[in-house]
Amino acid sequence: MKLFEELLNNEKVDWNKCLFQLDEISEFYSGLKGKKKEHFQNGNKKFVTFKHIYENLSINFNALNDYVLVQENENQNPIKLNDILFTGSSENNDDSGMTCVVNKEIDEDVYLNSFSFGCRINKDIEVNPDYLKYLFRSSYVRNQINKCVSGVTRFNISKEKLKKIKVIIPPIKIQNKIASILNKFTEYSAELKAELKAELKARDEQYKFYRDKLLSNNNLSNDASIIEKKLYEVTVWDKTFTEFPKEKQIKNNVKYEYLYASEIEKIKQEKGDVKIITTYPSELYLNSENYNGKIYEEEAIFIPGGGNLSIQYYNGKFVTSDNRICKSFDTNILSTKFIYHYMLSIKDTLACFYRGSGIKHPYMPDILKLSIKIPSLKTQEKIVKVLDNFEAICKDLNIGLPAEEVKRQEQYQYYRDAIFKYLETGIIDNKGIGERERESGLIRILWFIFDKIRLNISSIIQDSFWIMPSTPNFVENGVPFITSKNIKDGRIDFDNVSYISENDYLDISKNRKITKKDILITMIGTIGELAIVKEQKDFYGQNLFLVRMNNKIVLDEFFRHLFISSSTQNKLTNSQQNSNQGYLRKSNILDLNFDIPSLETQEKIVKVLDNFEAICKDLNIGLPAEEVKRQEQYQYYRDAIFKYLETGIIDNKGIGERERERAD
Repeated sequence: MKLFEELLNNEKVDWNKCLFQLDEISEFYSGLKGKKKEHFQNGNKKFVTFKHIYENLSINFNALNDYVLVQENENQNPIKLNDILFTGSSENNDDSGMTCVVNKEIDEDVYLNSFSFGCRINKDIEVNPDYLKYLFRSSYVRNQINKCVSGVTRFNISKEKLKKIKVIIPPIKIQNKIASILNKFTEYSAELKAELKAELKARDEQYKFYRDKLLSNNNLSNDASIIEKKLYEVTVWDKTFTEFPKEKQIKNNVKYEYLYASEIEKIKQEKGDVKIITTYPSELYLNSENYNGKIYEEEAIFIPGGGNLSIQYYNGKFVTSDNRICKSFDTNILSTKFIYHYMLSIKDTLACFYRGSGIKHPYMPDILKLSIKIPSLKTQEKIVKVLDNFEAICKDLNIGLPAEEVKRQEQYQYYRDAIFKYLETGIIDNKGIGERERESGLIRILWFIFDKIRLNISSIIQDSFWIMPSTPNFVENGVPFITSKNIKDGRIDFDNVSYISENDYLDISKNRKITKKDILITMIGTIGELAIVKEQKDFYGQNLFLVRMNNKIVLDEFFRHLFISSSTQNKLTNSQQNSNQGYLRKSNILDLNFDIPSLETQEKIVKVLDNFEAICKDLNIGLPAEEVKRQEQYQYYRDAIFKYLETGIIDNKGIGERERERAD
C-alpha cells in the first residue's frame, strides 16, 4: 500500500471508507430478451457480443459490427456510460464473469447479447470508467468473481453471489490518477504486444511446421519396420459402435460407467487419488475412500462423446464422464502414448468428424478408418520421449528453447506435429520456413529418434553459386585464377595456375568471394572432383560450383568423403549422361539427396577414413603395402560405409575377401 500511495503522490485516503459491496453502489440488468435467430439476420441496432466483452477492457465502438432487430416499444436495456458488462454462461470457468466497461457517451441505442448482463453504477456514485475497467480485471476482483462461478460442463455465474463481492471506489481524484497511470502501462503493453505479435506469428508457423513434419512417413527409409494400419486394427475402444462392422472392432472386456455432470459436481475435489476425466481438460479428482462407484486403472486416451473436441491422455486411476476411450491393442507393438501424440497431430481432421446441429458427436466410423503409421517400438519410445520431455531434450540438443512458458508450449506443439509429419512423408520440406536454425533444430531431433535421415543437399548447405565469370585477361603475376584442372585428389593445386590483376579480381569477386572452408566442385572436364579451401587467401576461378556447408548438420570432411564416394559419383555421371552434356549443371548438384547420420557418427566416419592406414594396422586387417592397393582398399571401405548408410545392408558381392568383410 505504501508503494501504491507513492504512485499517487502520497494522496491520503481512508481506504476502508472506499470499500463497498457491489449491490450497495449498483444494480444488474439483463441482456437482450426474447430474441430468435431471424431477429439477428436483418437487425437495426448494434449489440455487444460475448466475444467483444471477453477481449476488451472497454467497448471498442468501431468494432461493433453485429446487429439485432429491436422494435421501438420493446422492453430492452440499452447500455450506458459507466456500465460494467459481464460475460455470463460459458464452457469454461475462466470465461465466465469477464468484464468490459462502457467508457464513452453513446449517441445511439446499443444493446447487450443475451448471454451477458450489465451492472449499472448508481448515479450518486462518481466514477471514472477507465478506473472501473482496470478494477474489474484486477486479480483482487477477479478472484472474487471466480468464486461466484460453478458448473462442470457448462459454467454459470451466480448474480446473487456477485452482488456480495467487495470493490474499492476511492474519490474521483484518486480514480483519475490510477486510471492515468494504468492507461500509460496499457499503452506500453500494446506496443510490446504489437512487437510480440509478429514473433508469435512466426513461432506459430514454426509450431505448425514441426507438427506437420515430424510424425509422418510414406517413404521412411530410417525405419524399415514401419507399417501402416487403420485405427480399428490396432486400437481398443470403450464400446462397440453400431455404425461400423462389429467383426472389425477389437472387443474391450472392460465395461465403463459414465458419470453425469450432476454426479461429478457432487464428488469432485481439487485433490485426490483418482482423476475425474471430464469431456474437456480439467483438474478434478476424487478420494477413493469416499467413493463407492467403479474406479478404473489403466493407460488410455479420451475424446468427448459430445461437445467440442479435446484429446486427453491419462495413465492411472480414473473415473470418466461421457468420453470415447481408446488404448493400444498391444503395447508391445504400439504405444498408447504414441497414439495420443498422433491424434494431437491430426486434431483438425478429428474435429471434422464431430457432427450435429446442436451438441456435436464424433462419427466413429470415419475415425476408426483413419490410417496410422507405426514405426518400431524403439522409434515410438524415442518420439514419445521427445514430446514428453521437450524442454530437457531441446536443451540437450542445443536448440535454444525459449524460456517463456507460452512460447515453450507453442514450440513443443510445433516439434510434436513435425515428428508425425516426418513419419508420413519421410522428408523435411522447408518451403516457407525462412528459419535455418529451426530446420537445424528439427534435424537434430530427428537424429535423436532415427540413426540417419534423408536430406536434400539444399538442407545441408548455407549457400551455393556458380563460379563462372567471363574469361579475364591474364597477367604474369597477380591473383591466382584456377580451373577444374587445378582440383585433384581433394586439394587445390596453386603451382600451375594463371593469374589475373588485382583490379580484375576485385571486379569479378565484388558480389561473392571464395573464403576458407568453402567447397569447390569441378563441373567441366573431370567432373565431380572436390576440394575444401584450407586457408584464407585471395583467388578466383572458373567452371566451378561452390557450396558452403551448414556445419550444424554436416561436417565439411564428411561431405568430402560422401561426395567422392562411388554412390554419389555414379549419380553425377548418370545425370550428365541423361542430359547429353559434357558438363554438370547446377541442378545436378542441387538435386542430390543423402542419408545423413548424426554429427557424432559423422565424426567417427571421418576419423576412420582420414586415418585409414593407421586404423587398418591397429585392427590387423593386413592392409597391402602397395600404394595402389592401399588406395583401392580405402575406396572400398569408404564406399561400403556410405552404401550402408543408404541401404542399411552390407553388400559383399564381388569382394572375394572374407577378411575385408569382417573388418566392416
